[in-house]
Amino acid sequence: MKIVSVNISSFGKLTNWKHDFSNGINLLKEDNGFGKTTLCAFIRAMLYGIGYNYTKVGDERINDVKRYMPWGSNGLFGGSMVVEHNGEKYRIERFFGSKATQEQLSVIRLSTGKSVPITTSVGEYFWGLTADSFDRSAYIPQESVEMSSTENFDQKLANLVESGQVDYDKVVENIRNYKKRFKYERGLGGSLYELDRQEMALTQQQSAIVANRKRDEQIALRLSQIDKEEQQLLQRQQMLQQQVEQAQIAIAQSAPSAEQLQTKQRIAELEQRVYSVPKQLVEDSQQCQQLLGEIDRQKTIKKKPNVLLIVGVLLALLGVGLAFVNLVVGIVVSVIGLVVTVVSLSKGKAKNKPTVAEELTKQYLQIAQKYVNTYQKDIATIQQELWNIASEYSKDVEVLSALKATVRQTQPALAVDTGKLASLQQTAQQVAVQLRELSAEKGRLTAERGHLNLDLAPISDQLMNFEQQRQKDLFAFQTAQTVMDLLAQAKENLSTSYIPKLCNRCTQLVSRVLAVPTEVQVDASFTVKLLQNGSAKNLAFFSRGIRELTLLCFRIALSELLFDGQIPFLLVDDAFVNFDEDNFVRATQLLKDIATNGQVIYFTCHNRKGRL
Repeated sequence: MKIVSVNISSFGKLTNWKHDFSNGINLLKEDNGFGKTTLCAFIRAMLYGIGYNYTKVGDERINDVKRYMPWGSNGLFGGSMVVEHNGEKYRIERFFGSKATQEQLSVIRLSTGKSVPITTSVGEYFWGLTADSFDRSAYIPQESVEMSSTENFDQKLANLVESGQVDYDKVVENIRNYKKRFKYERGLGGSLYELDRQEMALTQQQSAIVANRKRDEQIALRLSQIDKEEQQLLQRQQMLQQQVEQAQIAIAQSAPSAEQLQTKQRIAELEQRVYSVPKQLVEDSQQCQQLLGEIDRQKTIKKKPNVLLIVGVLLALLGVGLAFVNLVVGIVVSVIGLVVTVVSLSKGKAKNKPTVAEELTKQYLQIAQKYVNTYQKDIATIQQELWNIASEYSKDVEVLSALKATVRQTQPALAVDTGKLASLQQTAQQVAVQLRELSAEKGRLTAERGHLNLDLAPISDQLMNFEQQRQKDLFAFQTAQTVMDLLAQAKENLSTSYIPKLCNRCTQLVSRVLAVPTEVQVDASFTVKLLQNGSAKNLAFFSRGIRELTLLCFRIALSELLFDGQIPFLLVDDAFVNFDEDNFVRATQLLKDIATNGQVIYFTCHNRKGRL
C-alpha cells in the first residue's frame, strides 16, 4: 500500500491542507509548529481512527478528540486520503465527532466508484496490521525507543513461515468459536456454564426437598403431640364443666331469703347513716356534758367586793371633814383618798375580762356547732339536740353491729361457693383458649404439610442426565482446547524460524549504518540486545543515538519480514535527530534504498538531509 494524497479539511492545527505523495522518498521539511506530528497522526487516524477514551495527563483528563478537534469548533473534523493497493486506488473519507457514534467512514474504490465493505480497521484491510503493529513497524516517530511483540506480528510472521499452506488465524478462530459453544473465554456463557447453572439450581431444589422431608417429620411429630394435648384438655374441660355446674347448683340452693335481703338493705342504710356522722361524736358529747357541769359550778361562786375602792372613798370623805379643822391636812387626806379610789377603779377595769364560765361556754359552743345549729339557741336546747344525735348514733352503731353478726353467721358457705365458681370459670376459659390455639396450630401445620414437595425422584433423574451431558460437553471442550494448544505450540515452533532471519537481517543493517560489524540478538518477545565483547547487553546500556539507530534497523528488518522483503510504506517523523553526521548519512541512504521499491515519507524541521 502507498499513499497517493491527503486532503485535510480540519484536523488539529491543519485546515484545508492538501499534499500529493509519490513513490520513493517524500521529504517534507517544515518549521517547528507547522504540524508535522499532527499530519502523521492524521494519516494514522485515516487508517485506524482515533481514541475516544480519556487518559489523565497531569491534572487534566484528555483524549484524541481534545487533541485534534480544531479550537472553537464542535462539529466534525477529518478529511480524506487516497491510497494505492494491489494496483487499485481507494479514497478513504473519515470524519470524527465528539463521540464515537458520530464518526463517519467510507472507503471508495476509485475505478468503480463503489463503496468497499470494511469489517476490520482500514489499516488491517490494506496492510494486514493492527494499529499497535503499525506503530511498531511502519510508523517511526522521533521517540521510537521501545519495541515489543504483538499477537498480530506473531500470526503474520507465522503465516509467512508456513508459506501460506495453512491459514492459522482462521483455524484458530474456528476452534475458538467451537469452544465458545461450551464455555466462553470471557464472561459467562456456553453449554457447560448453562449445565452448571441448571445443575446448581437442581441441587438447591434437592436440598430444599431434603429439608422439606425433615420438616414433614417435625410436623408429623408435632401433630401427634397436639392430638394428645387436645385429648387431655378436652377431658379437663369436661371435668371443669361438671364442677361449674355443681358450684352453680350449690350457690342456687344457698341463695339468700327475703328476710336476709331486707337485713342487707337495713345494714346498707345504717352504714350510710353511721358513716355520715364524725367518729368523735361520742367523745365530743361527753366533753360538752363535762363543760356544762363546770359552767354550772362557776355560776355558784360569789364575786368579792372591791375593798380598795371603799377605802379610797372613805379617805376622800375624811379629808373633806378635816379641811374644816386643818385645811392642809384635809387636802392631803382627800388627795390620798382620790388616788386610792382611782387606783382601785383602774384595777377594776383591768379585771373586767371574760369569766371562766364565759370561756367554758365558748368552748362548749365550738364543739356543739359541729353537730347542731347553735344560732340564737340557749345551752339547754343545744344540749338536748346534741344528746339526741349522740343517742341516735349509738343506737345505729349497736344495731349495725348486731345485723352484721347475724349475716356472718348465716352466709359463710355462700361466699366460699361464689369464689370457687369464679375460679372454676376462669380455668375453664383458659382451657378453651388453649384448645383454640392448638386447633389453629394444627390447621397451619396441616396446610404447610400439604404444600411440601417431597418427591426426589425427578430431581435425581435430571441431575443424572445433566451430569452425563456435562461430561460429554466437557470432553468436547477439552479436546478442542488440546487441539488449540497443539496448534499454538506448532505455531510457536514455526514462528521461531523467523527469529534467526530477523537477527541476521538486523545485524546486517546495524553493521551497515554504524560501519562497524555489530551483532544483534532478538528473542521471541522482540527484546533487542547488542553483543559487545562476547556479552549481550540491553539497549539501555547504550547512548540514545545507538538505541534509536538499532531500533530503526530492527523495524526495517521486521517490515521486510512482514512484507516478504518488499517494504511498501514507511512513515518517519524526524527520527534521526540524535544521530551523528556519519550515522545520519548512512541511515538516510538506507531509507533511500528502501524507497526504491516502496514509499518513504520523511518529516523534518532541519536542513540536514543526508542522502535524501
